[in-house]
This record gives sequence, structure tokens and C-alpha cells, in this order.
Amino acid sequence: MRFLKIVSAVVLGLLLAAADYKVDLWIYVFSILTASSLYLVSRQEPKMKWMALALYVVSALVLIVSSFGTIFCLDSFVFMIFGVVGYRLASAERHENPVWKKVVSGVFVYGVVPVLASYFLSTHYLQPKLLLPALGFGLIASLKECNGGRFYKVFFALLSVLAWGALTTYPILRIHDILHYLYLICLPSYIYEAYRMIKGGQLTLLYDLTAVLLAVLYGFGFVAFLL
Repeated sequence: MRFLKIVSAVVLGLLLAAADYKVDLWIYVFSILTASSLYLVSRQEPKMKWMALALYVVSALVLIVSSFGTIFCLDSFVFMIFGVVGYRLASAERHENPVWKKVVSGVFVYGVVPVLASYFLSTHYLQPKLLLPALGFGLIASLKECNGGRFYKVFFALLSVLAWGALTTYPILRIHDILHYLYLICLPSYIYEAYRMIKGGQLTLLYDLTAVLLAVLYGFGFVAFLL
């Protein structure tokens, strides 16, 4: 499910870009392919990395040229930085032990890097308010990865409030429309999973599926407003 959460974050960034009238099918396809191959590179054993690395290099180069026209420009360099940061964090995220380190790594791996990078590829610019959905989804997607540990339930509750608050603030800053809150469909299942966990259970597959659906519905709500 980690893979799906990263891909859904990429889709979220692309849909937010589409809501700002920036749509390119090739960028959509190769953004998902590049993110997928980067994830595989970060997870494979050294002897098996070369195939995933080759796929990543080719897809990233095609993506850069499709978006920016050349690899020799500042925008291309910025995207490469996103790629390096994403790889380093995805590789390190598996080995972090303290809960707070896993959350910080997860927020970037599942939220900030894929959302902002995919949006930047489509639009060639970034807005500070985009950190709200990027951080919000990153928090929600990463909380299961650090399940357990001392004070985890309190930690989970506080970060959940912060995440949903960030997600809700972003549409408030845009033109108001009920479709911008389509993602709230996922709130009941999130509350259900949170309640089970607080009562002593474990977060299940439903939590991961809720996170993936949340990302898609969140972005789609802004695109549907234009239809």
C-alpha cells in the first residue's frame, strides 16, 4: 500500500494542477511512471536495482523534456532536486525507528515531494498554500507507518486534527464550492479506524484505502468544479 499512497499523492498534485488549467497527458503518464520506478529503486536490493534504476532514468528524462523542453534549465534542476530528496527519504523511511522521525520522513515521502513535484511539472511554479494539502495528505498517509510506540494514540489524535485542518484550510483559501469538500466522504471511515485504534486495535487495510481514496477525491473535487 505504500506504493499506492505515493502514486495517489502524485495524482493529487496532477489534479490540483489540472484545476489550475494545466493539463498534459504525457506528463500525467510519465509522472506516475517516474514515481513508481523511483519507489522501486529505493526498495530493491543492490543486485536488483539496475533495472528499476534504468526505468527511472529513462522515464525521468522523458518527463523533464516533455515538461520543460530541455534538461539544461533551472526548472529541470529543481525537479532533479525533488527526485534526489524523494529517493533519499524513501530509502531512509524504512529504517527510521523513533516515531517522530518516521512521521517526518513519511510526510515528505507520501505528501510534500510527490504532490509538489507533480504540480510543478505541470505548472512550472509553486504556491505556498499547496503545502496545506501536501502536508495534510502526507500526515494521514504516514501515520500507519509509525503505528505503535509510546504515546502513539495521543500522537495520532493530534496529528490527525492537524492533517484534516490543513486539508480543510486549502479549499477555504480558494473559490468556495461544495465540490471542494468531496473528500469529506472519507471522514467516516477514517474516524472508524481511529476509534478502533484508540480502543486498542490496529489500523487496517481500510485505513490505507481511505488515504488513497482521500487523495483522489480531494484533487477531483477541484477539477469537478470546472466541469
